[in-house]
Amino acid sequence: MTAPALTGAQKSHLRSLGQTMDCQLIIGREGITASVVTELEKLFARHELVKVKLLAERDERPALCAAIEAKTRAAEAGAVGKTALFYRQHAEPAKRSIELPESKTRSGV
Repeated sequence: MTAPALTGAQKSHLRSLGQTMDCQLIIGREGITASVVTELEKLFARHELVKVKLLAERDERPALCAAIEAKTRAAEAGAVGKTALFYRQHAEPAKRSIELPESKTRSGV
């Protein structure tokens, strides 16, 4: 199961929320290990938006972000330098804290 695709407006909204956040997890040079996935799952159980610091080399970071998306069913909201932001909507509607902007559909075109 993959994460739903985010629109540009939704990614922009999530990045604005992530501006003031501290990194909640640092992923070392070993990459995505079982313990990293476990910790990410714990974070997503508490928060819908998770900020991660990647200590990998520049050319390895996109692959790490893709692996995080695949293993956690989260969507990447943005990545700048060594920092990446991931969003996964909480399964229980009562525990959702982030309201995403509606995607605009083009009608009558």
